[in-house]
Amino acid sequence: MGCEPPPQAAASLMRRMARALGIDLGRLAARGLLPAATLEDMQRRCDRCSAAHDCRHRLDAADARAARLPMPPRYCENRRFLTFLAALFGR
Repeated sequence: MGCEPPPQAAASLMRRMARALGIDLGRLAARGLLPAATLEDMQRRCDRCSAAHDCRHRLDAADARAARLPMPPRYCENRRFLTFLAALFGR
């Protein structure tokens, strides 16, 4: 379990992944389009991810290129929902 990120680090990775896909989770939540319970479920899935290092590496590489990610990595437990959100609300 030493590879799992602390909850605040996982939350940061979740927000960064969403941003890299063109999704503003805070804006969606503020507009009532993303319930707090859904964000908490997403956070729990991210909290238990054992690939945080790889996720961080992908996001750092995308940031360095000022590029968006086309989709979350295959191992991402939030992949399906983030892909759905990106299709509906991504920029």
